[in-house]
Amino acid sequence: MQMNNVKTLERIRALAKQAVLNEAQVAELCKEFYQDLACMTLIEAIRSQEGWCIEIIGDNPDFGGPNCIVEVFGEWKDAAGKWLWREERFTGDNLMACLTAAHERISVQAGV
Repeated sequence: MQMNNVKTLERIRALAKQAVLNEAQVAELCKEFYQDLACMTLIEAIRSQEGWCIEIIGDNPDFGGPNCIVEVFGEWKDAAGKWLWREERFTGDNLMACLTAAHERISVQAGV
């Protein structure tokens, strides 16, 4: 995956040199690229735990509620400290916010 990331950045830079993209467009593409990479890294970190899965609900900004929802099914501690297999829901303004909240919750309960 890392090699593909390098190749993608090289293509963006090559397009900029050919004057197909201006400097601002290159900067925006790089920003989007790194945000996407960060999301995939969080998804892989969550999925790396045996049996865990993630469901990403489609964005709905017109709903008046959270724009993004991610549901993570895995082994969670309940209020009494008992481990249960269940689904937890994380909401936020975007996918990155939801995944970050899920990853932080997993890290806290794992004691990391």
